[in-house]
Amino acid sequence: MLPTRNIRRTLDLDIIWQQTVDSLGKALRLERCIICPYQPSSSKVKVKAEYRQLELRSMLGLEIDVASEPAFAQALTTLEPVVMEVSEYTLSQRQKVLVVATCYQDQANGLIAISLRDECCPLTDTERELAKEVADQLGTAIAHATLYKELEAARQKAEEAS
Repeated sequence: MLPTRNIRRTLDLDIIWQQTVDSLGKALRLERCIICPYQPSSSKVKVKAEYRQLELRSMLGLEIDVASEPAFAQALTTLEPVVMEVSEYTLSQRQKVLVVATCYQDQANGLIAISLRDECCPLTDTERELAKEVADQLGTAIAHATLYKELEAARQKAEEAS
C-alpha cells in the first residue's frame, strides 16, 4: 500500500518521512529511497529518512549540496519528476535516480530520491503521475505537520508569557 493514507494520520515528521520511504521501498521493491526536507534558505539538504537494501551503505544524515546535483536542482525548480544520473554519492551501484520534489501550494518543502536499476525502462506517464501524486500528498503532510509544530510552539510561548 502506498503511504498517502498513513502519512495523513500523524503530525510527526519523522514518522511521516520514514513511513513514506518504507512504503515506497516495499511496494516498488526498491534498492533505495531517501527523503530530504528542503528549506529555500539553504543550499543543502540532509537525508532524514531512508529505505535501503541491507547490502547498501546507509545515507542517513548525509548532507547533499543541491547545486552539485542537477537532478535535485531541476526537481526543485520545475516541481516535476526528474530521472538523471547522479554524481558524487551513490544512491545505487547503477547511479540512476528518480527525484521528485514534495511541495505545498507550489512551494518545494522536500525531495524524494529513488534509485533506479539500469535495466529499468523509461518511466511511463502513469508512473510519473503516481510519483508526483505521492510527492504532493507528502508535501501537504509536511506543511501541515510543520504548521502544527509552529502553532504548538507559539501556544507554549504565549502560556509562559501569561
